[in-house]
Order: sequence, then C-alpha cells, then structure tokens
Amino acid sequence: MKLPLPDFSNSVCSKCRPIVEALQQIIELQAQEIVELKNQVEILEDEMRELKKLSKKPKFKPSGMDKGTDPDEDQNKDDDDTGSDKKRSSKGCCNLGYTGV
Repeated sequence: MKLPLPDFSNSVCSKCRPIVEALQQIIELQAQEIVELKNQVEILEDEMRELKKLSKKPKFKPSGMDKGTDPDEDQNKDDDDTGSDKKRSSKGCCNLGYTGV
C-alpha cells in the first residue's frame, strides 16, 4: 500500500526543498522495506508453524456485512433521540439549578 506524500513544492523555501525531497525519498524506501519485512515475517511464521507441526494460519474472507452501511451515518446518530421527550424532574436531594432538559 503506497501512501501519497504531500506536495511541499509551494510551501517550502528553496533552501529546504532538497532536504524535504530527500526525506520523502527516505520515507518511500522505508515504506517499501516495511512491506518486504512484513512479507518475510509471514513466511517465517508459516515455516515455524510447519516445523512445529501446528495448524496453518486460517485465511479469512471479508464477510461483506459492512457493504450496506454508511459509516458516517452511524457516527452521527445521537443516543438521545431514542428516549422519551419528557422533562426530568428537578426534585431531588440537592438543587443545583439543573432543569434536566
């Protein structure tokens, strides 16, 4: 998975631009190396399981249950909408000025 790097060409001064570009190249190389190392770790873990005669790691397919839902819609839902619209009684052991609306 390659992440897009931000374009700093307009926001960085001309003196700093070569440094920023060099750092972006380093970030890209490190990201590639991380992917390669993750793949190598997975291969080695599979080999260890095989040598220890353990069961192989199961491959899970996505369930597809989340295709019909909109994540923004679920996050914006308020829990207060489900209750009744009655005002709460302000009678209690102490009156702090809370009306309970």
